[in-house]
Amino acid sequence: MKMHFNNKAFTLIELLVVIAIIGVLVGLLLPAVQVAREAARRNSCGNNFKQIGLALHSYESARKHLPSSRWGPLSSVPTYYQGQSGTAFWMPFRGSSPGWLSGFVAMLPYMEEAGLYDTIMANNAPPNVESSAAAYLTQLPGLLCPSDLPRFTDVSPAFGQTNYVFSIGDQFYMHHSDWSAGGGYEQTGLFGFNSKLRLNKATDGLSKTIALSECTRPEGSGNTATNSVSANYNTFTWSPSSCFAAWNGDGFNDATKFRPRNQSLGSAWHKGASGFINFNTILRPNGPVCSQPWGQEGGILTARSRHPGGVHGVFADGHVSFISENINNGGTLAVWPVPGSDPARPTTFRTDRSSPFGVWGRLGTRAGGEPVEAL
Repeated sequence: MKMHFNNKAFTLIELLVVIAIIGVLVGLLLPAVQVAREAARRNSCGNNFKQIGLALHSYESARKHLPSSRWGPLSSVPTYYQGQSGTAFWMPFRGSSPGWLSGFVAMLPYMEEAGLYDTIMANNAPPNVESSAAAYLTQLPGLLCPSDLPRFTDVSPAFGQTNYVFSIGDQFYMHHSDWSAGGGYEQTGLFGFNSKLRLNKATDGLSKTIALSECTRPEGSGNTATNSVSANYNTFTWSPSSCFAAWNGDGFNDATKFRPRNQSLGSAWHKGASGFINFNTILRPNGPVCSQPWGQEGGILTARSRHPGGVHGVFADGHVSFISENINNGGTLAVWPVPGSDPARPTTFRTDRSSPFGVWGRLGTRAGGEPVEAL
């Protein structure tokens, strides 16, 4: 009796063909999956901005002015960390420098964090200021964009961080000037040191004046930043053209001049110095950052995100827009139109002047009198 067998197994060639086809399909699908994931992350980031916009308006309605991006009692200024039995303590500064807290600290009660605000305020008086350091280790989820790298924790203390920063307009000098002391050094944006502006001061229009945008935190290890698009350069801080020329799109031409990670934009949500918590509308979004030590006096603080093509911004009226990285900024050689003074170190600022930094600069100024088309 002759028996017949039906051989239904794959040959090696057929198996390799199937594997190749699957590989091609996976290769085609992965970019689509990545695009979908980034779209979800970008949407989540935009929702964070909507909540921040609501908190801003709630604060302004209750306090009759916007929060300052830097404010606080004398005791809120840190000067050093002291290790004791392996524990780091946040120590108060005993000199004459004024406060150090960011606008986010002031907004905590309007971000459903009243308990955290009370803890900070209760501990923020000598001699117990260091006890509030634990509060600053708190990470507020709504201040992180999911498209950026995770919060870095390989530093001590590992403060809570942020991807959202306050607009100081189109100026890159005298960021540390106290508005309440006068002297003609107010920033042109909605925020600054002890600014306390009413919304009606945005005479360019609430829908045409940006309030907050994004920043990215530097890559690296510990306090050392690596040469990447998110590094904060520590030179050319008063020259937009030089800052831009030092940057190659993926990092900087000189890989030795970076701000430490813990002294860079976004590295601490509670610190109010401009190098931590501000941006200016000078260079186009996703360009370079050139910041002075601690961002005290000035810098080119460029809005940045890891979203392809641009950054989010929440405007003074509360609406959120995605702003293209190709927005007109008047050219990188633009300088302040301050007659009779050095453009790098003007002796006075005019908040009612037209910005030289194109549409982007106009969105940053609150009272420049310039027409800006709706985004």
